[in-house]
Amino acid sequence: MVILGAGGHASEVLDVLLAAKTIASDSILFFDNTPNAHPSKFGYKIINHVQELQEQFKKTPEFIIAVGSPRVRQLLFEIGLQNGGTPFSVISTLSLISTLNVQLGKGLNIMHHAHIFPEVIIEDGVLINAGSYIHHNVCIGQFSEIGPQCVLAGGVRIGKYVQLGAGCIVKPTIQICDDVVIGAGTVVYQNIDEPGTYVGSSLRKLR
Repeated sequence: MVILGAGGHASEVLDVLLAAKTIASDSILFFDNTPNAHPSKFGYKIINHVQELQEQFKKTPEFIIAVGSPRVRQLLFEIGLQNGGTPFSVISTLSLISTLNVQLGKGLNIMHHAHIFPEVIIEDGVLINAGSYIHHNVCIGQFSEIGPQCVLAGGVRIGKYVQLGAGCIVKPTIQICDDVVIGAGTVVYQNIDEPGTYVGSSLRKLR
């Protein structure tokens, strides 16, 4: 099993993976091709080259995306697929996921104590961070990141590549378009139809 990414979020993914006890710890390694990648992480090997990744996938093709940034999540997802890998979803055994028509995509991270309620669609590559609540009839687009302790009320629609900071609350039936960043602690009380970064009680757009 290859974990794509070796930063802080990768540590949390490793923790979820080990807690599930479904993967042998000695079969795990990391891939990180950034210039500052360290030679090991918690004693696990880090490979740095695509050629090494290809060789590993010949043995075990499964890979896990383990970064927060939506666009980097997509990039790593594509690197994995292009080099012969198969996306694997990490889902914490401490999360609660309804059995009533929840549709889960490929290559997800669903972290500790996340709650996912009925009639929810989560598309490929999404990250649901610890302690978040995804209520009924929510749809979350590809590679989006839902920060820790976020609350998405019923009927919310989240586009692709959206990043919700820690503690965001999205009120019922709100729609957020693609490529939006919402600052930590923000209450989203109206639709967001234009890409950009939004913060504060007034949903002030920064850029």
